[in-house]
Amino acid sequence: MRFKSEAAKILMEFHAQAAARYPDKPISRIRVDNALELNSAELKAYWVKHGVKVEPSPRYSPQSNGVAERAVRTVTEMCRTMLIAANLPVSFWPAAARNAAYVKNRVPATGLRRGETPHEALHGRPPKPERMRIFGCVAWAKIPEVHRTGKFGTKARPYIYLGPAFTNASRLWDPVARKEVIEHSVVFDEKGDARDLLEKEQNHQEEQQLAQLRALDLTSNHAQGERVEQAPAEGRQEVGVDAQVAMRNALDRGLVPEGAREVMERTARGEAVAPSEMGRVAQMLSNFHQQLASAAAAPATTEGASRREQPAQNADAGRRSARIAGHPAEELALPLTSRKRKEPEGAYSAGTCFVVLEPTEVPYDDPWSVSEATKRPDRQLWLKAMQKELKSHGERGTWEVVTVPPGANLISAKWVFRVKRNGDATIQKHKARLVARGFTQVQGVDYDETFAPTSRLQILRLFCALVAVLDMDLHQIDFETAYLNADLTHDIYMLPPEGVELMPQQVLKLRRALYGLKQSAHDWYAVLRDSLEKIGFEQCELDPTIYVRNGDSPAMLLVYVDDILIAAPKGSGVETAKADLLGLFKGTDLGEAHYCLGIRIERNRKQKTISLDQERYAEEVLARFDMSNCKPAKTPMAAKTNLKKAVDGEPRADKPKYQALVGSLAYFGQGTRGDFAYLVSVLGRFCEDPSEEHWMAAKHALRYLRGTSGARLVFGGAEDLEVRGYVDADWAADRDDRKSMSGYVFTVGGGAVAWGSRKQGAVALSTAEAEYIAAGVAGREAVMLRGALTAAGQLVGTIKIHCDNQAAIQLVKNPGSHHNRSKHIDIVHHWIRDQTQQGAFAFEYIPTDLNPADAFTKALGSVKHYQHAERIGLELRPGMKAGN
Repeated sequence: MRFKSEAAKILMEFHAQAAARYPDKPISRIRVDNALELNSAELKAYWVKHGVKVEPSPRYSPQSNGVAERAVRTVTEMCRTMLIAANLPVSFWPAAARNAAYVKNRVPATGLRRGETPHEALHGRPPKPERMRIFGCVAWAKIPEVHRTGKFGTKARPYIYLGPAFTNASRLWDPVARKEVIEHSVVFDEKGDARDLLEKEQNHQEEQQLAQLRALDLTSNHAQGERVEQAPAEGRQEVGVDAQVAMRNALDRGLVPEGAREVMERTARGEAVAPSEMGRVAQMLSNFHQQLASAAAAPATTEGASRREQPAQNADAGRRSARIAGHPAEELALPLTSRKRKEPEGAYSAGTCFVVLEPTEVPYDDPWSVSEATKRPDRQLWLKAMQKELKSHGERGTWEVVTVPPGANLISAKWVFRVKRNGDATIQKHKARLVARGFTQVQGVDYDETFAPTSRLQILRLFCALVAVLDMDLHQIDFETAYLNADLTHDIYMLPPEGVELMPQQVLKLRRALYGLKQSAHDWYAVLRDSLEKIGFEQCELDPTIYVRNGDSPAMLLVYVDDILIAAPKGSGVETAKADLLGLFKGTDLGEAHYCLGIRIERNRKQKTISLDQERYAEEVLARFDMSNCKPAKTPMAAKTNLKKAVDGEPRADKPKYQALVGSLAYFGQGTRGDFAYLVSVLGRFCEDPSEEHWMAAKHALRYLRGTSGARLVFGGAEDLEVRGYVDADWAADRDDRKSMSGYVFTVGGGAVAWGSRKQGAVALSTAEAEYIAAGVAGREAVMLRGALTAAGQLVGTIKIHCDNQAAIQLVKNPGSHHNRSKHIDIVHHWIRDQTQQGAFAFEYIPTDLNPADAFTKALGSVKHYQHAERIGLELRPGMKAGN
């Protein structure tokens, strides 16, 4: 399974399959540990319905569930051994695990009668050992006659054996199509090397792809610029563009020989360089690259043979797609479900095997360079992505090839690679993007304006709340190479990217807004805005990323650069809007929205709800900090925790690691998890000098995340679009400077759409003053919500804001009351009083125990914490009620 939240579904599927296949052997008992995913309300109800008795093991005693624990370990070790013996990469672990379970169920077990196997005990007949073959061996399958290449063509082709399928069939890996197939009439070569078969096919395809990439003619679909005669500037030694290209590319990739950086940087900038220096560094660079090329080429010709002689020593430790042969058995780990290579179809089905593996982490990051991308198992997909990107630039006329003009500021380019994934972590596509390294641009020379608005996550949540309550259709489109739709107004010259060759002294003069240029976002935004206005959309004044169209085909858009969310009333409205948008620019219709800005969107049209979660990101963060299997905590911060600055002599934490963790947690607080807002606000104060105590508090948050990774924010149902606000303050909360904490949260459609937790800028002299200041902060957020809802056609009356301090309410409502308490308060804080008098807000009292904003100002106990989360639509443990 890819997420632990899928455990309930998989168990129920397995039970249904077992009940249908073995009706005379019903499952009467199931023993589970205390994992949250195995004790959900949904799963408990299912077991009760089907008469299955659940036996939970005692907490923190895995030995009580020893049979399952031992089975997991046994299959994991078998899986590891098979992968190493077959010399296959870790990406084959699902097939190895399935085959391991198949074998384990067909060998004698100590708990059964002497010599009996689990298969025989279940089916009443002994297994057929002749069906077992060596995992990963070479298997030859017949080519159907209709697919053969003539009378003398090959009749069979090689595959890699992955285990038996159904009767007389085998599961095989097709190294050409890179997918799992099922074939009959298979001949096995159990001495054949599967890795050699994989490498032979991969190298063949790689050579074809590289040849095609090199053959791409940058000039064929681009305008040819006038050749500019180059004359050296007065008083300077001429620096050729070829030297600038070589030096810039080497610096960009970090390929810098010792003692050459200074001259190389000057050369890359086009500055004067003495001929002797230039010759010396050019020779150093040439020698350095020849050594790298030799090192890179060696594994392609010698690795197969040398590996068989020294299986554990010759792997390249620097490659992220490290092969099994380069790792001792004890270091081999199975991949985490949140980040993995593309797995064979059906690898996670409920009926795959009797033993379920608990996966652990294997990192699979995106490549950083062309060199790395072409050395990985998915190299062909990256090469195709690069070809597609260059072809797109050719069709768009992104540049023209010109001779470099004198004194031109040459910028370099870089390939950026990214695996784009679906909401369930499956791979959607491999994406290669060519970006300019715009940090070398000069303002006033290469660009002027740079600002472009970006949608905030508050608006995404409000957008989803509107869609849920109004039961609108919600779809998504993605504009391809969006920035290229904008023309440049400045002359910008770019060195050719890695993998592209030009004639000497030639560079690329950019004609369109390439990704990475400082002005690209601004120029694309202007083009998009003008184009949307032409098809009837009006921009929201308070948030320029929202566009609304009224009339015969009403629709509402939320724009995030090139990703567009489209909401329209039920019917054909959303299809009309998509057709209009895709008529403006080339793009992809992604259908119903499922994933946006790293947040999964799930819809229940029957119940009229939309839920948002960051489960995939949670699993990635836990794995990154080695906390995937930690003991869960009940709250993000222990109750009554009050951290302060580190003092001399106090143990310090690893600063970069602490900052990375706080930054990772911050995205939860900004996305769907308001329960992280106070925690991140506090931990963020100590990023410059974190102590061990601060680090332990951050790790406590990871333990809380472990127990609530599947938390979701829910909108809709029986709720309406009324804006409800809650505000609170914790007086003198900071132990270092005695400043107070402000906290607020607003709900629309039953779920939190906006929240905040921040330290106040001045010291408050009383609780009433602190609450009064917090009310002003909350009021400013409410203005934004009012504007966005009004732009969407919703009438917003007086917004009710609930506060648990009567004195603060009186300060807001009655300017003349409590004069001695308010006469010293800065005028900026009295804005809330004026807005309330004008009818924009109405402040009402609410008891502290019912005020969810309390959780945004301090650390609470678990009962109050879960109750407040439920009040703002945050289901920390889906399927379970607060306090459980």
